[in-house]
Amino acid sequence: MEQESKLEIVVAYPAARDDLKQTGVSREETLAQLKARVLIAFELTEGTGPDGTVTTYVFYHEKTKLEDLNRTLGQIAGREDILRLKLAQQVVYG
Repeated sequence: MEQESKLEIVVAYPAARDDLKQTGVSREETLAQLKARVLIAFELTEGTGPDGTVTTYVFYHEKTKLEDLNRTLGQIAGREDILRLKLAQQVVYG
């Protein structure tokens, strides 16, 4: 039963050589919690640059943009045991 409550997470970021893979992740973890770890793992930072550009990173599941960072990974994965996400950079020029 314990196995069912955990997920394997695979995050692809096109600019990185390898995908980030984590096992044993709680289905109750939020997307915000995962995002914090993913940004550290890929050595990325969000914010405003000296030229006024704003850089943020967003997750996609299949082709759906995930904007609600309060959603749990279990809600996104549904019945799947492996959650595959793509991380994309968004740059807004000020």
